[in-house]
Amino acid sequence: MAKPSNKLIIISLVLALSIFGCKKETPPPAAPPKPVVAPPPPLSKVIEEGGKKVEKESPKRNPFKPFIAKGLVTEAQIVEPQTPLQRYEISVLKLVAVIWGLNGSVAMVETPDGKGYTVRNGDLVGNKGGKVSKVLNNQIIIEEKYKDYLGTVQTNEIILALPAQKGEELR
Repeated sequence: MAKPSNKLIIISLVLALSIFGCKKETPPPAAPPKPVVAPPPPLSKVIEEGGKKVEKESPKRNPFKPFIAKGLVTEAQIVEPQTPLQRYEISVLKLVAVIWGLNGSVAMVETPDGKGYTVRNGDLVGNKGGKVSKVLNNQIIIEEKYKDYLGTVQTNEIILALPAQKGEELR
């Protein structure tokens, strides 16, 4: 017998390896099913009472609800002045005169720099959002509204009165 040539041996080895060496690709294993998570219970429940649907809150509070609501006016917050009287605190203003008329009463208030301004019901006075609520015979009442630490609206009434003249008491 004749000796096989080296080329023939190499070709037969490559052919054998290509037939037996290649494996079929197996598909990747299937992903495990995701666990089903139940939705959280609602913060409020709808209950029917007397034929009407009424929404009642659950006893759990919302942990993401802020304690302090945004945009609340607090006592110390200063309002941007829109009128000259809103540049000053009410305590530095002085009531100079009250004029009665058919169209309502008008009061004259003096600022620390000596300028006088007239005010009527509803005019803004003071740097904390005060508003004239009443103009009486010898005094004006100014209301300042603010929210306290609990969030309830409080009203602070400030009275500016005419100075008493000698021998005369305020009525």
